[in-house]
Amino acid sequence: MDATVSRSEATTPVKFKVDEFRELAKERGAEKHGDRAELLGIDRSTLDRWNNGSQLPRLEIALTVAKKLGVPVEDLWELNAGTAA
Repeated sequence: MDATVSRSEATTPVKFKVDEFRELAKERGAEKHGDRAELLGIDRSTLDRWNNGSQLPRLEIALTVAKKLGVPVEDLWELNAGTAA
């Protein structure tokens, strides 16, 4: 199963909170990019696409990532400014 959806398929503009994710991952011993991807069980290229905003994780992947890091999903992803609620 693919872990991401392309921006064109996404129905809600969402931003991945890269800095928050990096800090949470570092707290769990994942200092390097490859370590962070391994921690989540995804490819480095997938994490790259999340970081640069070209793709978003599927909902079940986002929820799994948040659970692995022990935080609510809102700590890792947020609606972009200007998005209607």
